[in-house]
Amino acid sequence: MNLASIAAVPTVASQLTSVPVAPARVTETELAKQHLTPQSRKLLPDALLDAKVGRSTLAGSLNDQIRFRVQRDGQVANWKIVPDSPTAAALAQSKAGPELLRQLTTAVRSTGTLEEVSNLKGFILAEDDESVLSGRVLSWLDDPADPDGKQLARLGELNRTKVAGRIMRKWGDGLDQNIAKAGAWNSRGWITFMPDTSRAMLVNSGAYDPHRSREKSLLGAKSWTDYLSGNAPHEVQHSVSGPSPTAYQGAAKWMEEGTANVFSRTPTFQAKNRIAANLKPEVYAARLSHEPSFETGWDVYKRPALAKEKQKDYDKETSRNYGDSQVVLRDLVRLAGGDFRSSAGKALAFELLQHKSMRFTPGVLATAIIEHNDLEPKVYDRLRERIKNAVDVKGGAAAIAKEFGIA
Repeated sequence: MNLASIAAVPTVASQLTSVPVAPARVTETELAKQHLTPQSRKLLPDALLDAKVGRSTLAGSLNDQIRFRVQRDGQVANWKIVPDSPTAAALAQSKAGPELLRQLTTAVRSTGTLEEVSNLKGFILAEDDESVLSGRVLSWLDDPADPDGKQLARLGELNRTKVAGRIMRKWGDGLDQNIAKAGAWNSRGWITFMPDTSRAMLVNSGAYDPHRSREKSLLGAKSWTDYLSGNAPHEVQHSVSGPSPTAYQGAAKWMEEGTANVFSRTPTFQAKNRIAANLKPEVYAARLSHEPSFETGWDVYKRPALAKEKQKDYDKETSRNYGDSQVVLRDLVRLAGGDFRSSAGKALAFELLQHKSMRFTPGVLATAIIEHNDLEPKVYDRLRERIKNAVDVKGGAAAIAKEFGIA
């Protein structure tokens, strides 16, 4: 879809069913500049917007995204989700807009009361693999400490458009293998939903009609609503937890992913989010049976796949880092007195797992478990080490409880 000819967004929502057409003299860069929030515009000078990232320029790819920036003011309940691209602006004023924003707002509010330890910046619904790459570029530019972002920003200052394009295209090498493993990811506070996930979110909003033979995977109402009701809140939790630079490397990954899953896929949290986001099988199925109320202009999408052996290894890793980790962290919180059935218990869980960076979590849990169960303080170091590796302890939290004499 070429958004170089998109007009300004009309103000009457009932008149809008698709992205409108404007004079061809409007360039992708000019269009982007009209719709970027001030924060994004500051990061994206013309020299970068004009750079080629694939079939399109960075501006063209960013324009096709459905991208919202989170404007943070005070408590989470006061945060606003504002369009940061022309497609997002058009969608927001359509009948489908409130339904999509409902999903995103539910995810934002899963932050709870920990706004001071969140780096959430925005949401990107990606059209295709190139769109995912452009989201990665934006997230790196939006992090003052990121070396790749600093390098690219400097090239923008020097008007080195062609060099910037070569660097960004290089960042796309092997990206399809990362996309094959993900439904979404959080990069420096920018949450990018992979193209198939994005389409499912739009289906539930009434803004996408999947191809019945080429996008069969999008026809599963129950499977997608179950997944989506936990997916966006999971990614928001990665902003809350403030992972260290090594959080996603090697054995440490289990605690970061498990923490995000505890607060998004533990039934008491997921059920609440499902209702708040209107992610119900009957709603999704009803959208499939009617024409969408908004036309994105996106083409059909085929998700990249891993080789069979790589998929097998990844499935094993996923079971450990997402499933087993969620269970063991939930049970460790219970050993510390956290009851997920009560408001006070949930608040305690957030305090134990999310108030500080993940690298402190084993120590925080060890201290709380010792105090709650009247254990000898001298067991702290040993208990902390057990917690650091708890996902790989046979028997999980129950085995740890038995070892330390906790009834």
